[in-house]
Amino acid sequence: MIVSLFISTPAICCSAYSAKTSVCLDWKTESALMSSVYGGSTINIAASSAVDSSQGCFMKPPNFSRGLRARITDGGRERMQDFRSSEVYDLSTFQTHLGSRAWALQEKMLPPRTTHFGDRGAFQECRTNVASEYLPDGFPKQLVSPLVRRKGKFEWLWHQLVPLYSAANLTFGKDKLPALSGVARLGFNETGDQYLAGMWRRQIEEQLCWRRWRPKTTLKRPPWRAPSWSWASIDGRVSWRSVEQSSSLENAYAHALDASTTLYGHDPFGQVSSGVVCLACSIVATGFLVSSKTPNNSEGEAGAIVVLRTGNEEQEFPIQKDCLDDFDEENKVPVHLVPILGGTTGMGTYPEVGEVIDELVIQGVVLRGTSVTKGEFSRIGSFNFYKDKMSGIAPEEGDVEFYEPFLKVLKEHGTAAAEAACAEIISNSEHPQERYVIIIV
Repeated sequence: MIVSLFISTPAICCSAYSAKTSVCLDWKTESALMSSVYGGSTINIAASSAVDSSQGCFMKPPNFSRGLRARITDGGRERMQDFRSSEVYDLSTFQTHLGSRAWALQEKMLPPRTTHFGDRGAFQECRTNVASEYLPDGFPKQLVSPLVRRKGKFEWLWHQLVPLYSAANLTFGKDKLPALSGVARLGFNETGDQYLAGMWRRQIEEQLCWRRWRPKTTLKRPPWRAPSWSWASIDGRVSWRSVEQSSSLENAYAHALDASTTLYGHDPFGQVSSGVVCLACSIVATGFLVSSKTPNNSEGEAGAIVVLRTGNEEQEFPIQKDCLDDFDEENKVPVHLVPILGGTTGMGTYPEVGEVIDELVIQGVVLRGTSVTKGEFSRIGSFNFYKDKMSGIAPEEGDVEFYEPFLKVLKEHGTAAAEAACAEIISNSEHPQERYVIIIV
């Protein structure tokens, strides 16, 4: 019997890269083969806890145990019972040193089975079961990541994969897209969808609404590696709401007319040199950035406040910035809040038995003009304004509601602001309200 075997350690992943031109060219070719290399293997062996090649696989302390199965008596009847921590699977696979490396995520997803060796013992993952040396008969299905036990549509997995991947570490920032190319190729093979710098054409509207996981970890913008509308353009964990899976956000305020990227090399799932999204929108809110050290909502950190005019007054609206150095309040450059999706979130509150109040949201992107041509913008942030927000969900976002005030701004000035900002006005029978075309690069 021939067994295809691949071993993953952080040292192997990192040492494979060199800054020398000839090796870089070879690495571009080899990294494009990740899907077939790992996907074509029989088993992947992961030294999950090793920080370098000197530590190896077998790091479990003597007499260490992370679970057991025992026969117990319950109510006069004997039965078998597993004793384990509910976090043991994540701690032994995803939350390991190897699991913190971005390259390792696709090395985990692509093989049909992976055996993890680490300081918590050995774990075996495959498409149908996850087991450990302590519990060889397996773990309950609900504890196992759907990224490993993939049975649903690939589109549903992308919004779960990207938060994990974007939170992981890369030695070289320009590997942001290449380190995900193997999984992206798998997605293309399953769906046939167009891949756009970490995003997918069929879901481009909801994925444009990506946002930082925690605003307080906002970092400086790294050297260019993806268009500003892509989450791959920044460092740090991002997420977005899956419309299809939650059956939510039924109101569309904009749709993508076209989206494309220019490849840096030959790999259609690797590095890009440019990218553009042409968005047809119906309404826009235009305002100015101001400094604020005491925002009404912690989504708006100091400096992440936009002043919009409503009636004869001005009101501050908190936005979430993508990067620290994208904001300059002193120049008084206008910024544009472009709503993309809105409606119910699939959650709600229950004040009385039989009564439900749906949570509502309107979300979109914050843009700034590029000064290259009228109607061309770069993304600098995002916004989410709620009504009847479900308490206990995302507590860092505070309780002040901006949903109704923002809708008032859009009703009063949204159409005029969209016309003033757009590159062109079109007529579209399918989307008659979404006439104002803006270009995001």
